[in-house]
Amino acid sequence: MVKVAIVPFAVVTAIKDAVQDSSVMLQMRQSDALLAASASSSPDQLSALLQKQATDMVSSGGESPYTDDGTLDGIKGTMTELIQELKDDIGEGQTKINDAKENVVNHHKTIGGASGRAASSKKAHFECRAAEDKALQEEITECDGDLMNHWTAPKMPKCDAKSIDDIMGTRVWTEEGWGAELDDHVTVCKAKRKAALVYTTVTEGSNLCDGKQDDFEDKWCKLQYAQVKNCANIDSQEKDYSDAVTAFVKHSHMIASARKVQCFIDVIQAGGAGTQLTGTRVQACVDLKYSQSPKKEETVEATVSAAVLAGKITVTYDALPDEAEGDSISLDLPKPGVDCKENWKTAVRGSTQWRKQVLYSHDLDNKPILQRIQDRYTPKETGACPASGAGEVTIQPVVEGPQGWQTGTPNTAIHNYHCPKIGYGPDNVDDCKRGCEAKTGCTAFNFYTGPLHLASKCVYRQCSTFDFTPYPWTDQQPYFLYD
Repeated sequence: MVKVAIVPFAVVTAIKDAVQDSSVMLQMRQSDALLAASASSSPDQLSALLQKQATDMVSSGGESPYTDDGTLDGIKGTMTELIQELKDDIGEGQTKINDAKENVVNHHKTIGGASGRAASSKKAHFECRAAEDKALQEEITECDGDLMNHWTAPKMPKCDAKSIDDIMGTRVWTEEGWGAELDDHVTVCKAKRKAALVYTTVTEGSNLCDGKQDDFEDKWCKLQYAQVKNCANIDSQEKDYSDAVTAFVKHSHMIASARKVQCFIDVIQAGGAGTQLTGTRVQACVDLKYSQSPKKEETVEATVSAAVLAGKITVTYDALPDEAEGDSISLDLPKPGVDCKENWKTAVRGSTQWRKQVLYSHDLDNKPILQRIQDRYTPKETGACPASGAGEVTIQPVVEGPQGWQTGTPNTAIHNYHCPKIGYGPDNVDDCKRGCEAKTGCTAFNFYTGPLHLASKCVYRQCSTFDFTPYPWTDQQPYFLYD
């Protein structure tokens, strides 16, 4: 950036010494002002000083005392250099503007790909969950419904039956084809259970749909990062535009003042020593103006806004008396043509609105998803995504919760989908608890409370988390062991 031009004390003193007419110097016993300004003279101050000297000489009718000692030529050269430096600085501002615009545009191009990947992954996860629910529900319907109903109604043999007498009077004995139908139900149950295993089998710590959920949430975070970065780029671009326009306005005024300095020096030099200055030429320097488009507003902010809206700001200078044409400077302010999606800056994983948007609570038609399906859509991480958007794990604070054994909701059970089965225990709740406590990896169990004579009423489970809702399951009761 160009610093405000300061004309040294010696130079201003040289101007005073070069104009030796005693009548002018008497009138300018505002020399104190001259000397005060000399310590830090900007083009504005120097222009005002020379204008007063020239107009006073015209008014007094005094002759120009100019001598060709190079002082005024030096000042004029300094103004030429200053004007060029200011124009160069405006050029640097233009480069910064162009770079800022390209940065916004180039990054925004990446958002389309990130958005497409997230949308595709979201759809794949949604479809996987729907298929998963269908498979699990069919398994429950066939294995825990049709098969068990066929086995138990109206009377079944005891599991420890050892003689014909033990089965006489039961469906096995009295109903023709009962056994064949049972075989059919067993076959269907096995097929449904095999289909469900596609979704419940855990590989490298994740089942099929959980893996798709991890992939979607990672891509969603990357998309959010891209959107937030786009907003930051736009903010930076707008600041660069504002800074460049603000500097342009200041520079344009300094250039106008420097041109006036050159004009007054030309008038003084044109007269020569001992010649009265021409009033019309002096007035021409006084009348030098410049126009700005869009026009300068009352505040810098308003001027910047008008320029950005127009896409360009231009200043045109009147021609100097000896010039055929004036001069002009301009600053292009190209529009990137992209917007900041503000809602991405406040989107939070796990929030009610977020779950609705990403098909965790509502389907593609914006209809609520069955609660049993929603219960499996627990976000892997909640809150803000990693700053890099790379999907790293965010450590969540430890929250104090229940301790020891906790009883779950009656007529629900922990499914293989939730936690793997790791064995069986005694047919007594308290003994089942003691057995789980002694068994490595056991953190929960299902306990059957119905009338059937099952091989074991206590089924141990190894759950890494209890952040799920057990399935509806008649005559089952889950228990959870909290550390």
